[in-house]
Amino acid sequence: HTNRQQLNSLSVLFNEGLAPGGIYILEDIGDAQFERYNDNNGVHTTDVIANVMQAMVENPEFREGSLAGYDTMLKGLKSVHCFPELCVFTKCDGTEPRCGTRHGSTDSTSG
Repeated sequence: HTNRQQLNSLSVLFNEGLAPGGIYILEDIGDAQFERYNDNNGVHTTDVIANVMQAMVENPEFREGSLAGYDTMLKGLKSVHCFPELCVFTKCDGTEPRCGTRHGSTDSTSG
């Protein structure tokens, strides 16, 4: 999988296909560092994931995970868990107090 394919799939499927409370597994992330998968102007999948995780740690009011180089966000992102070859993204189900308005609401006044 190329970097662009991985990030496009994550964005579209997480935001539009994944039900509240669902999980999305992004596999083969180690391949993103190989030159033959670099089709995204040097933006590697693993770097984007690291940036999302850093934002979650640094900002207690974190609402959405920004995908560097993309106009979209991961709406309703609850958590990211990474392992050597894959990451698991969980989506808020709208009932967890810690998720606040991160449940995927498109209401711009909600936070």
